[in-house]
Amino acid sequence: MKSRKKPFFDGPTPPNLFVGGKGGVITTPAGLAAKLSIQRYHIKNFQIDSNNNISCYIGRNYSMNGAAWLNDNGITYYIDLDGRCTSLGSQAFHNTSNSSVYQTVILPGVTSNSGSQCFGGGGAGTRNKFNLVCVPKLEPIGVTGTTSNNHFSWCDYFGNVYVASGNSVNNLGSPDADITAAISSNIGTWVSYSDNTDIPDKVSGLYTLSATTTSIHIGWDAVTHTNAIDYYILFRDGVRVNANSSTSQNVTGLASATTYEFKVLVIDEMGNNAKKFSDVYSGSTL
Repeated sequence: MKSRKKPFFDGPTPPNLFVGGKGGVITTPAGLAAKLSIQRYHIKNFQIDSNNNISCYIGRNYSMNGAAWLNDNGITYYIDLDGRCTSLGSQAFHNTSNSSVYQTVILPGVTSNSGSQCFGGGGAGTRNKFNLVCVPKLEPIGVTGTTSNNHFSWCDYFGNVYVASGNSVNNLGSPDADITAAISSNIGTWVSYSDNTDIPDKVSGLYTLSATTTSIHIGWDAVTHTNAIDYYILFRDGVRVNANSSTSQNVTGLASATTYEFKVLVIDEMGNNAKKFSDVYSGSTL
């Protein structure tokens, strides 16, 4: 049976930051530190897997640089499990379109932003495509009153945006101006207002339902939580496969007689994550 290089972190300090698809460009801790406006020594156990996904441990809170991922079409996800990022600079994720996988951004610690267009887009057809944006503590996103900072406008697609519940009334009793702009632009936005930060348990019990020479159907135990579960995000060898409410996924397009490693992250209806992935599960094609 063919074997693949183990893609997931296995060091003494568990990683709390995962950046998808950037390991071929950001190859050192210093390169990542420059993006995040922190010092090199704040990054521990920096690793790049075989699919160019970065994992590491960030040892302090930070404010992300303005334009950190500006016009970056290679990034597929940014998952800050512990909420170390507390603020976003202007245009932090501006115009970072990725056509193959709609991006996932999970920032549970962000409470403020500076400037404008943190998640905004640019010209039509090249603009941001986000599947999930989880910023459950962020309030307000734009300027109170009637002014918009365009943080969620001018994008080609949004799946779900989780923001603090105060955003529903901070615009003179109406939704935040940037939320309103996103909803009115007909780009598929589903806005969820978060009013608690209860953390769900991590996903457990991964197993193989069935397998063929080119696919593996992976299942796992449902998470019981005070909040309903909106998404289980499945990763195969560090690559984001899909995100939905099902407790199984059929992963296709695989090589025969090959072992792959899977992990799952859960997101509840308030945009809270478990702060841990499931344990890694190995499944093999026939």
